Amino acid sequence: MNPASNLSCVPVATETPGDEETNLEPLVRPSRVALPTPARSECLTEEWLRQEVETLGRYLDTAAFLLAREPVVRSRFETELGNIRHVERMLVQIAPLINAADKAEAVERITDPALKARLKRKPIVPLFESKH
Repeated sequence: MNPASNLSCVPVATETPGDEETNLEPLVRPSRVALPTPARSECLTEEWLRQEVETLGRYLDTAAFLLAREPVVRSRFETELGNIRHVERMLVQIAPLINAADKAEAVERITDPALKARLKRKPIVPLFESKH
C-alpha cells in the first residue's frame, strides 16, 4: 500500500468533545502576537500539517529562549538566535495558511510585510520575447 494514499483529505471535526472542560493555559509567551485565524479547510491532512508547523515553531521558540538565557551563547551567537526567532515567527504566520479554506485571504492576514510580499509575488516574465 502506498503511504501517500493515506494522506487523502478527510473532513475535520468542527468540535472536539471536552474542549469546554479543559482549563489548561497555552504555552505561549506574552510577546507572541495572536494572529486572526482564517476559515479552515475541511482537509484533515492540511490540519495535521498546520499542527506540525506550529509544533516546530514552538520547538524553535523554546530552544531560542533557553539558549538566550546563557550569556556566553547569547554574546557569541546573537545573530543566529535572532535568525531562529525570525524563522519561528514565520512558521507561526504560515501555519494558519496551510489549512485555510481561502488561501488568498489567509495571505492577506499575514502581518510580516516581507513574508506577505514573497507569498504574493508573481512569476517573472521576460520583457521581450525571443524570436529564435
